[in-house]
Amino acid sequence: MNVFPSLKMLYNPAWFQGDTERSGYFEGWYFKLVDSEGNRPLAVIPGISLDKNGHDSHAFIQLLDGGRSKSAYFRFPLSEFKAAKDKFSVQIGKNQFSNNGIILDLKGQSETVTGEIRFGPLKPWPITSFSVGAMGPFAFLPRMECYHGVLSFDHSLSGRLKIGSDQIDYSNGHGYMEKDWGHSMPTDWIWIQCNNFEISGTSLSLSVARVPWLGFAFNGFVIGLLHQGKLYRFTTYTGAKVKRVKYLSNGVSLEIEDHRYRLIVKSEELDLGAELASPIVGKMKGRIKEHLPASVSVTLKMLSNDAVIFAGISKLAGLEIVGTIKI
Repeated sequence: MNVFPSLKMLYNPAWFQGDTERSGYFEGWYFKLVDSEGNRPLAVIPGISLDKNGHDSHAFIQLLDGGRSKSAYFRFPLSEFKAAKDKFSVQIGKNQFSNNGIILDLKGQSETVTGEIRFGPLKPWPITSFSVGAMGPFAFLPRMECYHGVLSFDHSLSGRLKIGSDQIDYSNGHGYMEKDWGHSMPTDWIWIQCNNFEISGTSLSLSVARVPWLGFAFNGFVIGLLHQGKLYRFTTYTGAKVKRVKYLSNGVSLEIEDHRYRLIVKSEELDLGAELASPIVGKMKGRIKEHLPASVSVTLKMLSNDAVIFAGISKLAGLEIVGTIKI
């Protein structure tokens, strides 16, 4: 059994990091698709669930249809999960996922989704020798509860999906990709993502969580704002600080600083949200709510003179608030 991934796998977080012989393990990819009109945002979440005793291990594909505040869970035998060892290429049943796009052939009692979406060039969180993407040096730490990767801040889409009786054209829309793997999602977290601002190519990916490790816990965060080709990083390992978290009746606001910049983010629910399954020691028995779409306002300022680098508002964000983060 492969307990620790090879260095080659580590430096390619999009690749399947695990193996099907593990127990108490999960791995999942998150694809967000937004059509050019913003009427039918969709999240597609393929993954694998290996529970502790092996009685409920399976592959899955979750869907979150933001246009209808509806979710669906498609379950597959573990034998129908196939993953390449030297690239990101995953197949679950007749469904395929890679850096080039996704092919869906999902037919269930509650939902039917078929079609193909192709991706333009991806814009991943950069990887260097000592900083592996969004996790940075924390990617080298063993026994983390959950590892996280931002696989593409923003990329173009082409193609169509048939969702129920609706034909949705995602051509000229925006895509986003990330993933998580480990044994459990955190008990407390805030997640906000948006790449549909008035200024094309601007994308926010924000994750703040309570992270347990070797008997103690800390607030860990991975926040990236891609704007005009530059990635502004606010992370635990870069020395940034989450200065304020304020929970609202229907959302959250945060203020983050490092030695040069101040980032102010406020996000609020725009829909009823839909329930998704989340892993607890590999078993998909947790339940969370994701709002897609949600509103988000983002302001990036210079710390020295308060000059505004970027200010934008979007109503096509994704928002998850689970538990409570205390600063």
